[in-house]
Amino acid sequence: MKQILSRLFIAGLLFAMPFPGLQLRAQDAPEQAFQDALNKQNAGQNAAAAEAYAAIVQDYPTSTVVTDAQFRLGYVSYLLGNYDAALENFRKILSPPAPASLQQLGQALIPQALAAKASALKPDDAQRNKLFEDAIKEFDTYIQKYPRGDELEGVNYGKALAFYQLGKYAEATTTLRTNMQLFAQSESIF
Repeated sequence: MKQILSRLFIAGLLFAMPFPGLQLRAQDAPEQAFQDALNKQNAGQNAAAAEAYAAIVQDYPTSTVVTDAQFRLGYVSYLLGNYDAALENFRKILSPPAPASLQQLGQALIPQALAAKASALKPDDAQRNKLFEDAIKEFDTYIQKYPRGDELEGVNYGKALAFYQLGKYAEATTTLRTNMQLFAQSESIF
C-alpha cells in the first residue's frame, strides 16, 4: 500500500510540474500564429491575415512577434483600404521595442496611408486637401529623421505626388528634380 501511495504521489508531482516540452509549445504559439497569419497574407487572403495579426497583438501582447504583427496588420489594413487602422498600427511601431528598420518603414508608410486616404475622397471633400497636407508633413518628418534612409526615393516621389494632388506644381517639380539628382542611377528616373 505504501508503494502505491508513493507512486501516486510521484505521479501527482509529475502532473503538477510543468513539462519542458509543454512550455516550449506554449512559447511557440505566438510564432506559429504569426506564421499562419503570414501564410494567409502570402496567399492574398488579406482580410483573414488582418484578423490573424490582430489576434496575435491581442492574445500575445508581450511576445517578440507583436511588433512584426502590428507592422503587417498596418500593411494589410492599408491594402484593404482601412487607412485608419493602417495609420494606428504604423504609429505603434515608431519607437522601441520595434527595431530601427521597422520604425523607419513605419515612418515611410504613414504618409503613404494618409495620401491614399486622401485619394479615396471626392475631389470636393474638405478633408482631402488637409490629408494631403498632413501627408506632406509626414513625408518631411521621414526626410528629416532619415536623410539617407532606405525609403527616401519613394518618400520623395510620394511627396511630389501629394504636392501635385494639391495643385502645387512648382513644389512637385522641385521634389522630383531633387529625386532625380539623388537617385540618378535609379530605374525610376524615367
